[in-house]
This record gives sequence, structure tokens and C-alpha cells, in this order.
Amino acid sequence: MKQLFLLLFIFFSVNNYIFGQSCSCESYTILDGLAQNQVTSLCQTDDGYIWVGTKAGLSRFDGINFKNYTTIDGENIGNVKHLFKTSSNQLFIITNNSVYSFNNEMFTQIFKMKKNSYIS
Repeated sequence: MKQLFLLLFIFFSVNNYIFGQSCSCESYTILDGLAQNQVTSLCQTDDGYIWVGTKAGLSRFDGINFKNYTTIDGENIGNVKHLFKTSSNQLFIITNNSVYSFNNEMFTQIFKMKKNSYIS
């Protein structure tokens, strides 16, 4: 019985050591450079950037630092509702009242809602 117990103990100890996976999780806030703490959307582009939509704008994360975009051409971005990437790696940003594309380090406004309406 002692041998069986010892064998099982060694098996499970070694099994967890060899096959166990460790997972780490980092959390980021405005103190780390995020535009705002309420994240609404995430998207990763082919160049490795992680784009974070928030209720106060857009953040681009390179794995170390955030770059925030709260205005585009002088207009407040506001609440980013959705982010998505096309097969050609073009990023689309949907806010409460506009749709933007981002390509080659440039934002282009594709669509703007009429006053007193918004995208839900």
C-alpha cells in the first residue's frame, strides 16, 4: 500500500511539473497609460499592436507602452463601441457617432452620424 501511495504521489507530482501550464495575467489601468479604465473593445493587428477601445477614446498598446488617441482631426472620439480588423490589416473604429479607419498611421473618417443620433 505504501508503494502504491508513493507511486501515485510521484506520478501526480511529476505530471503537474512536466505537463502543467502556467498562465500569467496582467491588468492595466489609467495609471499605466490606458486612456480610460472602462474597456469596450479589443483588437490585435498584424503588426502586434493591441488596440483598446474605451469610453474615453482609443489606446494602442505595444506590449510596454500605451499611445492614446482621444481626438482625430480635432474631434473628440469619445466612446469607442467596436474595433475590428480586415484581412488587409485595416483597423476600423466605431464610436457613438462616427466610423473611422486606421491605415498607415493615419485615421480617416468614413461615416459621421447626423446630430442627435448615434450608433448603438
